[in-house]
Amino acid sequence: MAKADEQKMSKYVFKPYSSIFPELFNKEKDRIAPHLKKALAIEHIGSTAVCNLGGKGIIDIAIAVNKEDMDATSQQLQRLGYEFRPTFSTPDRFYFIIYLPGPEEGNRRYHVHLTYPESSDWKGFISFRDYLRTHPEEMQEYAEMKKQAAREANQEGNLYRKIKEPIFQKINALIDKTDDFSEILIEAVTESSLQEAIAFLRKHEDFSLFLLGNLEAHGHKLTSAPNSGNFKLIRHSGKIIAVFCLTRRGNLLVQSEISDRRLSEKILTASQEEHLPILGLIGPWDFCQRLWGLVHEKSIILHDTFISKEILYTVDLSKQIVSDEPNVRFLLPDDYPQWQPLRVEYLKEEGLPNDLLKHHDHQLFLEKVKNKISWGYFLQGQLVAMADLNAKAMDLGQVGGVYTIPNARKKGFARSVMRRLMTDAKNIHKIRKLIIFTGENNHPARRLYESLEVHPIGYYGLMFGNNHSPKDSHAN
Repeated sequence: MAKADEQKMSKYVFKPYSSIFPELFNKEKDRIAPHLKKALAIEHIGSTAVCNLGGKGIIDIAIAVNKEDMDATSQQLQRLGYEFRPTFSTPDRFYFIIYLPGPEEGNRRYHVHLTYPESSDWKGFISFRDYLRTHPEEMQEYAEMKKQAAREANQEGNLYRKIKEPIFQKINALIDKTDDFSEILIEAVTESSLQEAIAFLRKHEDFSLFLLGNLEAHGHKLTSAPNSGNFKLIRHSGKIIAVFCLTRRGNLLVQSEISDRRLSEKILTASQEEHLPILGLIGPWDFCQRLWGLVHEKSIILHDTFISKEILYTVDLSKQIVSDEPNVRFLLPDDYPQWQPLRVEYLKEEGLPNDLLKHHDHQLFLEKVKNKISWGYFLQGQLVAMADLNAKAMDLGQVGGVYTIPNARKKGFARSVMRRLMTDAKNIHKIRKLIIFTGENNHPARRLYESLEVHPIGYYGLMFGNNHSPKDSHAN
């Protein structure tokens, strides 16, 4: 973009958050990552990285490399079209800009902040973003201050920053307080703390439905059910900052407001005290990615069997139109012989572990049938497409197990199942909000869900492995 055109743009404005922001970041990350061989991490930061925040609409990207690789990476970025801005750079952080065409604006501004993992800049970028993502009240307060600054600054950068300085200081002080782990306490969820734990999970309901669903289905203590477990919470200065549970089948479910190695170590130690195998990790992507690294570091997992960064969607069912899909119905007990091989193929296609014994698989199916949370599309008596509510709690539901047999794809069967599921979830199960996730690179599934007026809100992690080396696995 020409300098003159750049100067005409109103930089200090406030624009509403757009669900397209994560997609724009991922598209640009995919463009530049193959050329940045020394990159240790590429993260979406700034206001466009925080759902529902709003701001100037600039896509801010933080890139971490080893300090000695910063100059070489700077040259690579400039070859990719980024303009280096020395005036706004420091020895520890190099600053770049580029303008790229976008679907909502003719040209959208992108910033790259190049630094190294040990720098205060990197820690500040990630901790500020993560704090706002997990503290909606402070996020809203920050958004209001940004609106005020945009109104009053009259395009004066120094004044814009001065108006925002108090909220920056407040949030950074809160972040520093959460960094003090001297007052961290882990405790088992009890009858007296159960409602407090549920309130914490409801505050983060979009990412906590597996935990909420297991609580509702099995309670807060370990039973014989594969998805049951002993729920634990973590307090900091008396306030709950995390809830987690290691299930009998070996999946560690986590929801945390803080992403910190020390907290991850405490969660891992408390989970190991359950004397159950740790075979999987499920929760918000950023937190799980770091915790899974620790699991590997401690040799709890030696071999990954499935790792997926899932894009998370929500849909408000109060706005959905009732749909009558005559070929779709609830699955019945006699449908098990058709359902079971489709489930196996679904798990195989997704790369998910099939860790249930056959009688447990049948038991799981009968529970789904009893609770009316499995639907199928039948074509001349044959089950050709299916979907489930794989978690349900209070007025929330989570969709999973969406599968169509290969020779029946691209005919709208999965869409019909989803529309009937949404209708029944609203009218029969009284569900207010559905949560859906799929692999970020599963473009057919994303096209299906995005045709149903869903909204992307973030990323979810599904991570599974075992404590056998790949060599041992092949030997067996």
